[in-house]
Parts: sequence; C-alpha cells; structure tokens
Amino acid sequence: MKHDVEAAFAASELADLYDKNQKNMFKVFKRPGTWIMTAGASPDRNWPYPDGMISASNGKKADVQVALEYKRPNEGVHGVLTALGQAFAYISKGYQGTAIVIPNSYPACKDPAKQIMQFINAANTNAPIGVYTYNSSIKRAGTTTFKGNLKEERPLKFSTGKVKSIAGASKDSTIWVHFREGSSEFDDVYKYCLTAKQLDESAAEKLSDYKLPKKLTSAVKRLGIADVHAYLSSSVSSPTPKNRIWRAYWFSYMATTGVLQLYDKKGKTYYVHSENSKVKTWQGNNRTFFTQAKKRIVAKLNSGSITEDDAWEEFAKNIKSRAHSYRIDIEAFVYGIGFTSQDGRLSQLGYIYVNSSKGDAFDDITKRIFAGACLNNGNINVFLQFLHSVTEEKLKNNSLEWATAKLDSKGNVIGYLFDDKKYCSDVEDEFKNLHIIKKVSKRTGTRRPPLKAELTLLKQIGVTDGKYRVGAGLPIEWSEVQAINDYYNSNKFYDLDT
Repeated sequence: MKHDVEAAFAASELADLYDKNQKNMFKVFKRPGTWIMTAGASPDRNWPYPDGMISASNGKKADVQVALEYKRPNEGVHGVLTALGQAFAYISKGYQGTAIVIPNSYPACKDPAKQIMQFINAANTNAPIGVYTYNSSIKRAGTTTFKGNLKEERPLKFSTGKVKSIAGASKDSTIWVHFREGSSEFDDVYKYCLTAKQLDESAAEKLSDYKLPKKLTSAVKRLGIADVHAYLSSSVSSPTPKNRIWRAYWFSYMATTGVLQLYDKKGKTYYVHSENSKVKTWQGNNRTFFTQAKKRIVAKLNSGSITEDDAWEEFAKNIKSRAHSYRIDIEAFVYGIGFTSQDGRLSQLGYIYVNSSKGDAFDDITKRIFAGACLNNGNINVFLQFLHSVTEEKLKNNSLEWATAKLDSKGNVIGYLFDDKKYCSDVEDEFKNLHIIKKVSKRTGTRRPPLKAELTLLKQIGVTDGKYRVGAGLPIEWSEVQAINDYYNSNKFYDLDT
C-alpha cells in the first residue's frame, strides 16, 4: 500500500480524535461555536511539505492547519529523526502544529515515542507537536488500519491563538483533487498545458489577437468596464504568467469569436448562434458552451421583454460568471495533479505530459500520464481505497446492501436492482464521518448528485466502467489501477511534480 494512502487513513483518524477533543484542544483560539475537522493533502509542493494535514475551521476566520508527518516501519529509526526535523520545519513554515505518527516499536528501538519526546522537550517543551503511535501488525485489506489504533503519546497543544496563512493551503473540501466534469477533462487539461508551454513571457500580451463581437464589446463598456478582455475572462489586467496563460486559453479554445456570438436574426425573429468550442469532451465531441444561457436570452428577445442591448449585457455577465467558475476548476485541477506550479507555469511533469502527445490529448501515453498524475498527485488512489473500505465494511454485514428484490407475479425473487443513488449518498455520508469530505452547511439551489465528479473521473481514466453491481457496489478495475501506478512509478514521475 502506498505511503500517501496510509498517511491519509492516519489523517482521517487524527481528525476524528481532534473532533472529539475540540473543546479543550482549540480553546486557545477563543472562538465560539463548533469546529469542523477535515483531513486533507497539502497542496504546497515547495519543500518541505507534509504527508498530509488536518484543517480545523470555525466560522469565516482562517483555518487552523496541522501538518502530518507519517512514518512506516520500513523507514526505521532514522525515519524518527527525520520526522522530528520535519515537524519543526512545518511549524516554521506557518502550520499551527505538527502531528507525528510512528510505529510503536522498531527492532532497533522498542519505544521510539519516548525517544522522540525527549528530543522535542530538549529543543522546546512548548513546541506544538503531537506524537502518536500505532501497532503496525494490525492490518486490514493490506493496509495498516488506524481505527482505534492511534495512541496519543504527546498531546498536541497549540502555543498561540494566532493563525498564520500558508501559501497554497488547500481550500478544497476533499482530501483528493478538485475535479469538475466539463472543465477538467482530457482536452481541457492538455490544451491548457499546451497554452502554458507556448507562452512567450519575453513578448507583450496582445489581447487584440482575441477578436470579440462588436456588440459584446459595447455591452461591456456600457457596464462601465474599461478592460473588456479582463472582464470577459474574469481576470485582472495584470499580465502575470497565470493571467496570461488563462486568457490565452480561454479566448483561443473556449470563448472564441464564434462561441461569443449570441444570436442570428432573420426578419424579426432571433435564433441562438450555435458554434462549438475548440475543446473536446472526454468522449471526443467538441463541447458546446453558453448554450443554455443563449437559449434563455434569445427567448426573452423573441418575447419582447428585453432589448438587444439588454441581451448583450446579460450575456456579458454570464460569460464572466462562467469564466470565473471554469478558471477555478481548471487551475485547481492542473495544479492538484502536479502539472503546474503555484504561479501557473508548467512543472517538469507538465512539460513531459505535453511533450508526450503528438498533438492530441487522447494519445495513449498522454492519457496514461494524466491518469497516473490523478491517482498519485491528485490522491485518487486515496479516494479508491476509502471507497473500497467503506463499501466492503457495509457489504460484510449485508451482501444485499443497496439492493432491492425484483419479484414475479407470485412474489418470488427473480433478481435484484442496485440503488446507485442510495449507494453514493451513503458513501458520501460515511466520507463526511471519516472527515475526508468537509461538512458544510446546506446550501440553497440544486444539489449536485453525491460523488458525481469523482465517479466521472474514474470512468475517464478507465478504472471503472461505471456499472454498479449487487454485492459489489462500484467495481474497480484494480489491475488497471496497478498498471497505471506501475507506469507512473517506473518512470519516476512522482519526483517531477514541482
């Protein structure tokens, strides 16, 4: 089992321990109300970065971030010493505390916790470092389990109520990468990374290269906006590499001149101007964009409830709104899987990914690197293991969990139907209980189906066919997962995400 996956299980159990002890643990911060614990992965790839982290949120103030340093038995007593140095490094970097999780014994040291606590106290008795041990002989499904198997040797006590901000600290609500279907698929990612590769930072940005419909430009100016391209791409005028990459991608592939044309007119009747973007869906079709917004606005025009000027202004606002959400999705995803750095430039892995293609996001090797980056850097390996663990635990008690019997006219059972909606809902609820999905207050509006994005990504990278089965839940092609990981590891891509 991979180190990062075991670290995620440890982080989940730590989050639960902190949740149960939150009244005493977080009183130094003097915030009323309940704290919400979420186990996460550190998105900061600037050395040193932890194996995971636990975020404690309370209201609108900055989260309290605890770094996790996890050691396995095969790392030996030398790992204990490196854990100590890393723990202090994380605190100096801005984390409010560090949790060290180590085996309860090594062949060369029967009580490593006692030893490491002596080192900590010799350096700083008030250091906000918690020490926890586990019995590595307790196994489940090939994974060291931490449920009821974490002993607190040295409690984590925060030394100050002040919270520092950590560059790159995750705002995601899950331990795995933020993915959204329709904005983080094969071709979205490939063309975004290709744009980043092609950026010539020595040359000035030429926004005039991105032609806009004249009526759209006029509408934006009527809204009191001077920089039309910045507004329509939901970016600021500053020509930073990240802004330039985003604008070049947005106007070259998604919001092209044709896509930004709102309507065609014959006589007094308006028709939606239909033109696809230059980005393909993961099934291989060119993606439509702004279609629903155009239909809604054109219907108003034909009803006479708005003028053409009103229509273009409404469309401009819609473009800006969609650009905002799309940008968040694509930038979070390519960074989360290690293809870009925090400033938007390609990482070494990002260059290898782009250069692996002969001009198509759907080349086999290109897709293989994409899948490997999702599983490893994006922590989809972690998602799969938690999914498997939760599913197996439920089915162990009832092999017909989530199944409804089909009866013939005489009342005899002739088969079973699997309730995939109930399955996904139950799994998501259990993920919340495990603190690997952030518990948030209910929002108004239409709720997304549970785990929809994650399951779409699993189908995209080919590790499931998406067909639920009675007695299995969502079957995972573990041989394909292993093959993707083997390819990724054999090429040592895990060292190239910075």
